[in-house]
Order: sequence, then C-alpha cells, then structure tokens
Amino acid sequence: MNSKRIDLLMKLTEIGTFLVAVVAIIGGILFLWYDHAQVLNYHTLTVSSFPTTTVGHKIIVTSIVMLIAFQVFRLAVVTLDFASRSDWIYVAMGGFILLVMGYSLMT
Repeated sequence: MNSKRIDLLMKLTEIGTFLVAVVAIIGGILFLWYDHAQVLNYHTLTVSSFPTTTVGHKIIVTSIVMLIAFQVFRLAVVTLDFASRSDWIYVAMGGFILLVMGYSLMT
C-alpha cells in the first residue's frame, strides 16, 4: 500500500474515533436527560439496576460497538501496511492480536 492511502485510512479512523466520542456524549446526555430522576443505591450496585431500554443507553452501546469496530479496522490497516513493507514480525503480531480480538468477540 502506498503512503498516501495509508494516511487517508488512518485519518478516516481518527475521524471515526472522534465521531464515536460525539455519539457517546449525545447518548450520555440523552441518558441523563430521560433518567435524571433515577436513584441508584451505590452499596448494592448491579448491572440490572441500569435501564437498558432507553434511547440514551442504546446510543451509548452503539458507540461502544463503533469504537471496537474502528480500532479493529485501524489494526487491520496497520497490519496490511506492515505486510506491504515485508515487516513480517509486525504482521505476525498484528495478525495474532486480530485473532485474539476476533476470538474474544465471537465467544
């Protein structure tokens, strides 16, 4: 891959990460806006104490999925860049990390 294409793809991932932050902030604002009256007992805090059906919560979960996707894409681009430069040690490390991440997402 040539350098300009890699730079463009990396810039795309940076913009995507910024977009994820904006989406998460919007989701957090909506979550607080609609659930501001919810009282949490912090002594017995469990996952089930948070509402999962609100729009804000769904947007926050979507932003987390988007963040994971953009980081996997970034790692794939960097691994392909190392492959184009015949730097096989970094290709092996990137491929291993991609395999571990893929396995953890599938299980």
